Amino acid sequence: MENKVVLHKGVYWPKKDGVEEITSSYAHPLSTCFLLMNTFKDVPQNISSFVDKKDVIIQAGGNAGYYVMQYANIFKRVYTFEPDPINFFCLNMNVRSENVYKFQGCLGQVNECVNLFNTNETLGHGGSHVNGKGYTPTFTIDNLNLETCDLIHLDIEGYEKFALLGGINTIKRCKPVIVVENYGPWLQRYNTNIEEIEQILLHEMYVHVGIVQGDRVYKHRSLI
Repeated sequence: MENKVVLHKGVYWPKKDGVEEITSSYAHPLSTCFLLMNTFKDVPQNISSFVDKKDVIIQAGGNAGYYVMQYANIFKRVYTFEPDPINFFCLNMNVRSENVYKFQGCLGQVNECVNLFNTNETLGHGGSHVNGKGYTPTFTIDNLNLETCDLIHLDIEGYEKFALLGGINTIKRCKPVIVVENYGPWLQRYNTNIEEIEQILLHEMYVHVGIVQGDRVYKHRSLI
């Protein structure tokens, strides 16, 4: 596995990370590495500004752990999910904090095993998505059986609807701030759209309160 990763600016990344392989000193501007470290580096801080209590966060996908590292400094406990083996290796190399709990798997609606597929080479290992049955385990948010949860941040390539449906009991019980990626083509992979996701959240008394780098932020009515 180590020959598939590189240490770039103090952070381990998959070498195949976009239109060109990254090196210790160079990452293409379209690579996940470059985007997270430069263009989108403040996303965790900006999302966290919507959260009043900062005890527990559920975050997926964990990717190589760049955002996870930041969330570990903001929240008391971080639960992160990343299914891609190379990304998960990097995540473990990058994140050593004792308050971070890492799961190599997907978040979904039911416990099952799924296939991972990547059709977008410009995203490198950041573009893996669920595509049928396979060997990668799927967890649900409700599996964690958390007594408290303050933020759910989902960036899972269009699979957000299913992760939310697998966490309804947690959402009802804890009323966390919820953040979902909103990119139409990836939602269409699963015959869904942002309107359907908003209907699920509306049913649980959530309202849209902001946008951070294209991700939509929702908060329970009682907490506004």
